Amino acid sequence: MRERANSAIGHLNGVLMSAGGVPVLMGGSVLVAGVGVSGSPAGEADEECALAGIAKIQEDLDRKQ
Repeated sequence: MRERANSAIGHLNGVLMSAGGVPVLMGGSVLVAGVGVSGSPAGEADEECALAGIAKIQEDLDRKQ
């Protein structure tokens, strides 16, 4: 999460960086959305769940570019 916090999106007013929240990128670089998952005892499990969901649609996103 530290890497994302130091990116351009991590410096936007009104944006909260939190474990379990991950960006959705098209073509590996174009930010199109974000996915947030919350509820597990550890933020890492939340992030893993969000990444698994994105992985299911990533191929479709990359074809749209």
